[in-house]
Amino acid sequence: MRKLWAASAAIVVCLALGGVPVAAQDGTAAPSVTSVASPTALATIGQTADDGARIVKVEKIDERMRDLTIESPSVGTVQVRLLLPLGFDDQPAARFPALYLLHGAGGDHTEWTGGSDVEELTAPTDLLVVMPNADADGIEGWYSDWYNCGDGGQPAWETFHLTELRELLERNWQASDERVIAGLSMGGYGAITYAARHPDLFKAAASYSGILDITDFSQPSDIARWGGPATNASNWDEHNPIKLVSSLKGMPLYIAYGDGEPGPLDPAGKQKDDLEAWIGQGSDLFVAALEGAGIPATVNAYGPGTHTWPYWQRELHASLPMLLQALGESGVLPSPAAAASEEPTTGAAVSGQVKVTGTNMCDYTDYPVLRCTEQASDPRVSGPATRTTTLEPAYPELGALVWNGVTISGPEGAWTGEAYGVMEEDAVIHVVEISAGSGAYEGLVYATWQTVSPDGNATFAGLIQPGSLPPGFPAMPLPEPSPAATGE
Repeated sequence: MRKLWAASAAIVVCLALGGVPVAAQDGTAAPSVTSVASPTALATIGQTADDGARIVKVEKIDERMRDLTIESPSVGTVQVRLLLPLGFDDQPAARFPALYLLHGAGGDHTEWTGGSDVEELTAPTDLLVVMPNADADGIEGWYSDWYNCGDGGQPAWETFHLTELRELLERNWQASDERVIAGLSMGGYGAITYAARHPDLFKAAASYSGILDITDFSQPSDIARWGGPATNASNWDEHNPIKLVSSLKGMPLYIAYGDGEPGPLDPAGKQKDDLEAWIGQGSDLFVAALEGAGIPATVNAYGPGTHTWPYWQRELHASLPMLLQALGESGVLPSPAAAASEEPTTGAAVSGQVKVTGTNMCDYTDYPVLRCTEQASDPRVSGPATRTTTLEPAYPELGALVWNGVTISGPEGAWTGEAYGVMEEDAVIHVVEISAGSGAYEGLVYATWQTVSPDGNATFAGLIQPGSLPPGFPAMPLPEPSPAATGE
């Protein structure tokens, strides 16, 4: 079954033989999809791309968010949203790794910031988040240079995204040559296809409810994009993720999808989502193709779940540690001279205890390493922050575990310490943690009690108080292990 986003009926269709444009399904003549309004004569901002693509407008939305208007020979006038790293304006010589986030069919460059917490989630990182448009005049571009009956021409989304936009970002927005890519639905298709077709450009890729097998596509718009499935079979194969798996060898991959049944993040009374069910079937085939080719991937086929934002946001949280790790998890730091000139800050003036509550989204991909993104209620924790723990077995007679090298990194400093915990039989982890602050948190101790569920969702409560990490940690009792954890 196919639930798809058919473009307007008024679209060029190429006959399987001869490539002759035919009328649209409503009987009217089909106008060419390559017709694009003449660009407005606006001044160029910064350097152009090699083919003349240029930025003509920059709109500041907030401290980190910018909307670019670009005039492109490949797609016409198009917009791109950026999230800049914190401190971007103070680091003119720095180069920042890029996370390309691709939208779904019917969406645009504002979709990710409107539907998710990506702005808050990426605040502690040094990522340049790039969210380009991939639709024109209501016609989904499918992250492809269109075949157009063999004539090519506009729209050429792949050329725009991976050549023109890349050059503009490197020349005007301090983008480095380190990139990862992710997307939802049609954007998941784009992320995996771009990564497979250009493995030299991306270090990792993630798909959330992505369309990963286009074998049964047959809409008029599909033929305009890639040609006839029979007469242009090679072009279809070159744009079908399931036929490109061999090109993904060695690249970290994250594939997440549901089965369309109402899940834990859906409201009561939600009906089965046939679109997500269809996507799940294609994703199963794609994952099987990866396995057949001996290509590892992190796969979260989470079962019940619909084609909706709560699942995509959860999977963005879960996959971000992998994407960061592929980039080396390195932050862009001020030069030593600049750091030395900064006035020191401290949180040691805090008097008494400050209660903290919050949530984590933890990634089990590299277990026993746990990577969690923390949302905390107290600003001194710099939520959202990235929490990384390395797990080593300890106290087997108690069924207990110990984490060494706990780090919680935020934009203003870090916390380092240790944690002890117990994993229950159902993979729920109960953790008690204590860590000492540095940077803005110097002179403070942060203690939390956490519960991490198998799906990576975690809640915690804790205290911030003046002091230093006490010797002989743990100073607090371990959570009481269950009979299953102790083997009783």
